[in-house]
Amino acid sequence: MWSRGHTSLDPVKDAEQYFAFDFEQLGTYDLPAQIDGIKEVTGVDKVTYIGHNQGATQMLFALVKHEEEIKKRVNLFVALAPIA
Repeated sequence: MWSRGHTSLDPVKDAEQYFAFDFEQLGTYDLPAQIDGIKEVTGVDKVTYIGHNQGATQMLFALVKHEEEIKKRVNLFVALAPIA
């Protein structure tokens, strides 16, 4: 329900393309958007991020590729059972 509003793909008709994403996309687009959403709602400058499994792995990817941007948003990262 919440993630079915893609701008050009239908989740049923275009299922193969719709669900074709990887950790690079999760770490580059989804993670910063999630963190910025939390910051907007709570009003804090930085968040503490606890990721389990996929959440930990996407943060690890984000730190490798976008460390300086993540440092601006996150004060602590706890990785629980990253899959990568």
